[in-house]
Order: sequence, then C-alpha cells, then structure tokens
Amino acid sequence: LNASHSRKALRNSRLVSQKDDVHVCIMCLRAIMNYQSGFSLVMNHPACVNEITLSLNNKNARTKALVLELLAAVCLVRGGHDIILAAFDNFKEVCGEKNRFEKLMEYFRNEDTNIDFMVACMQFINIVVHSVENMNFRVFLQYEFTHLGLDQYLEVGDPTLRLTESDKLQVQIQAYLDNVFDVGAMLEDSETKTA
Repeated sequence: LNASHSRKALRNSRLVSQKDDVHVCIMCLRAIMNYQSGFSLVMNHPACVNEITLSLNNKNARTKALVLELLAAVCLVRGGHDIILAAFDNFKEVCGEKNRFEKLMEYFRNEDTNIDFMVACMQFINIVVHSVENMNFRVFLQYEFTHLGLDQYLEVGDPTLRLTESDKLQVQIQAYLDNVFDVGAMLEDSETKTA
C-alpha cells in the first residue's frame, strides 16, 4: 500500500512539476531581466523573446499574465517595440493565426475570471498601441485590435467587465478608450475646416 501510494504521489508531483515548469522559467527570466546585463542578454538573444511570447499558450492564467508583463517591459525599451511585433509575427506563424494578436484576444475574452491576467493584457495592449509616436502606425496597430473585436468587447461586450471592482482593470480600459484615435471624427473635423 505504501509503495503504491508513493508511486502515485511521485507521478502526481511530476505532473504538477511539468505544469509549473513554464511558469518557473518565466519567473527566472523575470529575475534575470531585473538586471541590466540580464535584460541585454535576453534582448540580444535571437529567439528568447519569441520563446517568451510562445509561452502565452500556457493554460495557467498567472503564467500568461507574467509573460505579458515581461513583453510590456521589452516593448518600452529602445528597439523593443519592433522586437515584440516580430515575436507576435512569429507567434502568428507558429500557432497558425489568421491575424496577429488573435490568440491574445481570445485569451482576453475567455480568461475574464482572472483579473490579474486581464489587467496585464490591457496594459500590454495599451503599451503596444499607444507607445508609438508615428500616428499612422498607431492607428494601424489600433485597427488590428479593433478588427479582433477589442473596442466592441470593451464598450458593449461583457457587462461584468464594466462592473468589475478592479480599479486597476478599469484604469487600463479607460486609458485605452481615452487614447483611441477616432479616424472618422478626425476626417469630419478636417472636412469641416476645409469647407
């Protein structure tokens, strides 16, 4: 009985270990990236950011939130934005997405019970879209998320999203909505001024 129990406990611990391996690796990368030299090593490695991005395929919402926090940090450094977009192009190819950020939006809509993930996701989207200085590129990135249903989801989608008690999530949602370029309104204004 004891030998059978020990084998079962060992097998269960291996399963738990396998599930947590990705999370532990991402936590280790976060620790490494807290130092300038470690951050530089990650940024200069040809595949590291791609592998971090592919870790979004993990079932654990905590792991996905941690991944998005790392990617947001990368996005904010010089040259990081291009690296992140390239990593999501790679993600699109590897995962067979039709559109870039498709799985990210799928996770965002389906993980609505995990506030930490939703906050990390909205923060990441805000940084990707609104940290770009070129207005045309910013509108292009915004359109990618609009095309995937983000605007509709935030404005009229899940009613519980608007009623959530998470101040952090509400701040991130409001930041996105406040910084959206309304291209239609801009065109109307320019037509009014020229008329």
